[in-house]
Amino acid sequence: MILETKYASGKNTVRYKKNSGYSNHRELFDDLKDFQQQRDDNNDYSLQVVSPPAGYNLVFEDTFSGNSLDLNKWKMGLPFGSFYTDPDEHGFYFPEDGKLDPNTKVVSVSGGRLNLDCTWYPKTYNVDHLTGIDQERKQELLSNCNPNIAQVYKKTQYDGFTINYGGGAVHSTDSWHYGWFEAIIKCPANKHMWTHLGLHGVDFAPPEIHIVDHKSLDSATIIQPLPNIFHGAVSPFSPQWGTEKLGWVAPNLEYTMHLFKPKRMNLFAGPDRLVQYVCHWTPYGIAIYYDSILYRYYTAEVLNSLYNNNLNFTNVYFQIANGVTDCYSEGNNFGDDHPFQTARLEVDSVRVFQQ
Repeated sequence: MILETKYASGKNTVRYKKNSGYSNHRELFDDLKDFQQQRDDNNDYSLQVVSPPAGYNLVFEDTFSGNSLDLNKWKMGLPFGSFYTDPDEHGFYFPEDGKLDPNTKVVSVSGGRLNLDCTWYPKTYNVDHLTGIDQERKQELLSNCNPNIAQVYKKTQYDGFTINYGGGAVHSTDSWHYGWFEAIIKCPANKHMWTHLGLHGVDFAPPEIHIVDHKSLDSATIIQPLPNIFHGAVSPFSPQWGTEKLGWVAPNLEYTMHLFKPKRMNLFAGPDRLVQYVCHWTPYGIAIYYDSILYRYYTAEVLNSLYNNNLNFTNVYFQIANGVTDCYSEGNNFGDDHPFQTARLEVDSVRVFQQ
């Protein structure tokens, strides 16, 4: 049984079927589940943390003191636009100034926490009259390489389209290549929420390392972090275009090895306590820690496109977002408790360490 990890090793030799010394990764996942069950049985809400290996120095830190976001460290919204290109992901938008209107913020700092809210606040977009960070996206939307996506925008070009929820998001102004990336957060206690904590390529995406990609669906109390690692190339401007395909590695699917029936690890009382989430990215691979436990490790051989040092786009920035699930439909009871009074994502601290 793995109970707590105090320090991570500098060069991890874990391999696909030997995660933390296990010959069968299903046994590892069983122990991870048992650890969470023990916490549940003992009502253990304490913060369990893992520290970076020896020789790592702090290069970035924000503990969110004061009453406003440090704009030297963070920008609000997402760098590519306030809404996702795929209309299937139009459950939410992220205002670039963190405000739905002059009096309604979805990004705020108080009590030593960064607060990212998600609120019912419908907004109508028109591709002919996009503003701010979206104003250069018209041709991208109308001429999208996916004809189904382009067709949606062409149909709504004159009447516009409406997105119902405004969410809070931030991304770091700095970026890094390799390091120990950690955030201590409390997930929202509301169903149909999408909580995202990840590292994204500065010039191209992928690479993307999704440390947390949690969707609460019909239960507000079950937290499944669902990490995903995207690699390859989807942009024709990427040096890898034509040589690498988009691929992803989803540890949460490995327990049953069945894409549509994954048996995932649930975190005990995720919305009721602070939890440390960590990505350790080195030349050897990527390790993901939850609740002080090594959840998964991937070697550089598996993630080859993240490790080509001849490419200059492998710096990554931190991104934290709080939105709603992209499975929005009028008939799924989505948002029946809006304006999501319990939908706040709280961030206690963010730190980056490097050798």
